[in-house]
Amino acid sequence: MKVNDKNTDPTSFKAYKALIIAGDDKADKKAAANLLEKQEKNILARLASSLNEGSEAARKRFAEGSPEYMEHMRITTEARKEADKATVKYDALQVGVQLKLDESATARLAMKLEGELT
Repeated sequence: MKVNDKNTDPTSFKAYKALIIAGDDKADKKAAANLLEKQEKNILARLASSLNEGSEAARKRFAEGSPEYMEHMRITTEARKEADKATVKYDALQVGVQLKLDESATARLAMKLEGELT
C-alpha cells in the first residue's frame, strides 16, 4: 500500500502500521518469555547440583527455594504477562482493522445500491 495512492484512507494506513508495530512487539515479547521459560530447567539443575548432599528431591526443593531461582521465576512471570498483554493489544488492533474494512465495504455497497435505486 502506497501512502500517496488516491484510494488510500490515511486512517486505514495508520491502523495497518499500528497492527504491524503491535505484531512485532508481540513477537519480541513472546520470544523473550519463551527464552526465559526454557532457561528454567537449566537454572534449576545447576542450583540443585551445587548442593552435594541429600536426595534428588531435597536438592530440587533447595534449588526451587533459592533467591536466584525465585528471581528468575519472577522475571519469567513478568515477561509472560507482558507477552500476554502484547497479544491482547495485537488482537484488539486486528479486530479494529477488520471492523474498519467491513465498515468501508458496507459503505461501498450502500453507495452502489443507492446508485441502482435512483
